[in-house]
Amino acid sequence: MRRGIDYVEDSFRVNCRDAILSIKPFLITRKNVSRAVRNALRFNTRKFIDAYIKIRTTKELFSDIISNKLQRGMALKLKKVYPLAMCEIRLFEVLGDKPLEEIKEEDKQKLIEETEIVEKDIVDLNKGIEDEEESNESADKTG
Repeated sequence: MRRGIDYVEDSFRVNCRDAILSIKPFLITRKNVSRAVRNALRFNTRKFIDAYIKIRTTKELFSDIISNKLQRGMALKLKKVYPLAMCEIRLFEVLGDKPLEEIKEEDKQKLIEETEIVEKDIVDLNKGIEDEEESNESADKTG
């Protein structure tokens, strides 16, 4: 680790559509930051990952992590709190399968409502990423 930067780690369990997962995100800031900023990063990371994972299966999540979709979306969201030098998933572990029948009816309705809200946010983030990539490509062609 270099001097003058901080890192933020967290570890938590979350349920996806078909399994129970253990996730450990790892964030590196650009400069030293206060404890309040680190806690805000940790809280927002947990909130983003929890919402992102609830609506996907493990197979979709593995491909998103490998293709760096989850990390890019998370970095864009956390940039509003503090710009990060690195945003990665250090550990992604499947703890056990969860049959879909376990979800109660009340939870299904709540999950559907949360999913609609999160999907809108994720679509907006993906549009932002695509627009950013297109502007970078056009700048490379002209420059």
